Amino acid sequence: MNVSENEVNSWFAYRGRDVIPKGVTQPKLTIIGNGRVMGVATIDLDSMSRERASGKTLDMWSLVGGQVPISVTGVLQTKGGRGQFDLQGASLGGIPVPKALLQELVSYYSRSADHPAGVRIDTPFELPAKIQQIEVGEGQAVVVQ
Repeated sequence: MNVSENEVNSWFAYRGRDVIPKGVTQPKLTIIGNGRVMGVATIDLDSMSRERASGKTLDMWSLVGGQVPISVTGVLQTKGGRGQFDLQGASLGGIPVPKALLQELVSYYSRSADHPAGVRIDTPFELPAKIQQIEVGEGQAVVVQ
């Protein structure tokens, strides 16, 4: 089944609200091609900052907050019902951020009863809905079940 970039983004806007974490809004996926994808969203740093702040003078989490755009680019590789995302770069508010900071953000926003510590960026994962493979082309993806 072919899925266009517009279809994915329409799903995020109209049907994905129940699976998008609280504090994450306006998600958009750009399907670059050759496995490369870029995701952009706005995240609310206020709740995370309150939870993570230590109260010390130079604590980074006491210095950040508000609604901030985040962008992540990488390569999605899938085979045999499993996927792996290889991070190529990330920015927060247009400023490049290291993988460690991105991992903290992903862990925080992906926490659930099944994954209380959240998910790891570089850990392989099971594809949903009996999907066996996703071939990422330019502007579209081919989903094989």
